[in-house]
Amino acid sequence: MIDRRIFRPAAGLLWLAAGAAVLQLAPPALAQGGFGGPGTYEITNLKSGKVMDLDRNDQTSVIQFSSRGTENQAWSIRPAEGGYYYLRNMMNGYALEAPGNENSTPVIARPFNGGPNQQWRFERGKDGNALITSRLGKTLDVPGGTSRDGARLQIYESNGDSNQRFMLRPVSGNWPASWDMTPSSTITCSSDDGRRHYCDADTRGGVRIARRLSGSPCAFNIGWGFEERGIWVDRGCRAEFETGAVGGYGGGAASATVTCSSDDGERHYCSADTRGGVQLLRQISGSPCELNRTWGYDDRGIWVDRGCRAEFQPGGGSMGVDYGNPPVAARRVTCSSNDDDERKHCPADTAGGVRLVRQISGSPCELNRTWGYDSRGIWVDKGCRAEFEIGGAPGYGRGYGAGGTITCASNDGRRNYCEADTRNGVVLTRQISGSPCDYGRTWGYDARGIWVDNGCRAEFQLRR
Repeated sequence: MIDRRIFRPAAGLLWLAAGAAVLQLAPPALAQGGFGGPGTYEITNLKSGKVMDLDRNDQTSVIQFSSRGTENQAWSIRPAEGGYYYLRNMMNGYALEAPGNENSTPVIARPFNGGPNQQWRFERGKDGNALITSRLGKTLDVPGGTSRDGARLQIYESNGDSNQRFMLRPVSGNWPASWDMTPSSTITCSSDDGRRHYCDADTRGGVRIARRLSGSPCAFNIGWGFEERGIWVDRGCRAEFETGAVGGYGGGAASATVTCSSDDGERHYCSADTRGGVQLLRQISGSPCELNRTWGYDDRGIWVDRGCRAEFQPGGGSMGVDYGNPPVAARRVTCSSNDDDERKHCPADTAGGVRLVRQISGSPCELNRTWGYDSRGIWVDKGCRAEFEIGGAPGYGRGYGAGGTITCASNDGRRNYCEADTRNGVVLTRQISGSPCDYGRTWGYDARGIWVDNGCRAEFQLRR
């Protein structure tokens, strides 16, 4: 009998055994580092021995971590064009992306858009393992070959060293049908006569307003909206809309955060897609970050000046500016304080309120003691680990522009109350002090009004 089984020896060559005769076959073109074509893989760096991992907390940072076999360490690979591929994380469908082309630029995961910076090719390294190279030209790289868990992956000029070579191991997991939707595209829709008009569009992947063209406002569910038939506009609204895998409005989560710094006191630009507005999430500097004075944005990106350093979220709107995008629907975020019981922040849009829906840890999760939230996101402490629901949480309201603004200050470092009608909730809109303003620690509110402590000074928005 002839044994026709095919097997792969350590050298990576294919052999066909036929009785005593042995035939050596050429390796398949797609066999770099174990990559055998479209499928789902765990991707391990040769130098560090750690796997490519999507951070569960911010769901954007691409890091390396010890293998755990979890969905955030599995990447579904599908063809793009011209020998390139998309790498999408099995936890949320976000695509591996090179946000620029400078050496040492950290890679990220963002909602799928099919752009060239989300396209990668697999090249054969010097030992047969894979180099993963962006269509923009740089290669996926572990900085310095560090083996530290949590180190962010980056792109760098290709050199073929072991910190740029990866091994791919097939794992279970299916590409969801919803991921096959058309990447985002732009459509203009107009209500020039003041009446409701429909524009045909594929709205299955969500819709967001990219740019308002009319003088009339385009407020979601008033001046525009969408349903299965397409996008509708009304009351004079005319705008450009982005459809498809736009995230946040039926198709995913908000845009990735950007840290921008003016460490030398001069104005600096940071590349970002600002079409949907920008929101300041967290001031890092002691110098104030004030919209249109020490930070702002335009078509070139986000700018900072006079020592401002902060984290920003593109696509999140901006205080005082109506971009007309719909409210963020309630979604869940898991946040963990596992590292030596230290406080940890998980970036999230907390403007719509937060509620704890499931405690996972054995350690207690108690509001304002071991968990809470502020303008930076949700924080957990002392071993608390839980699932939280953000957006649409009862009792907190929604939006920044509904009520009056009040400034409250703890100039002497002591707790100070400012009278205010807090029945419908309060949102911190601008930190003025160099001292931090953390909800539940240095500011809060109750039936008496808003209180500040330990040097916090800020502007607060009262909801109606």
